[in-house]
Amino acid sequence: MQFLIILALVALGTLKTTLQGRISKKYIRNSQDTLIYNAEVFAAIAVVMAVIFKVSVPDKTLVCFALAGACTTLIFQSTYSVALSTGPVS
Repeated sequence: MQFLIILALVALGTLKTTLQGRISKKYIRNSQDTLIYNAEVFAAIAVVMAVIFKVSVPDKTLVCFALAGACTTLIFQSTYSVALSTGPVS
């Protein structure tokens, strides 16, 4: 079961990155757009995790690590979206 969860999370991560690139190039024009996009991404992640953890509640340590990961992802996505809106990054 854990293997399937890991595969699903990898697939979701790939999908998120692909969508982020496409959305950043077409729709994100300012920092408010970036914040709205990030809120939508984190809401989707929360829904997926709620489905995964519907049987049991994760412990406090896992929640703390998830929040730390969310904060670092927010910083990354914000800066990456701004960079993509100005042109290619590679």
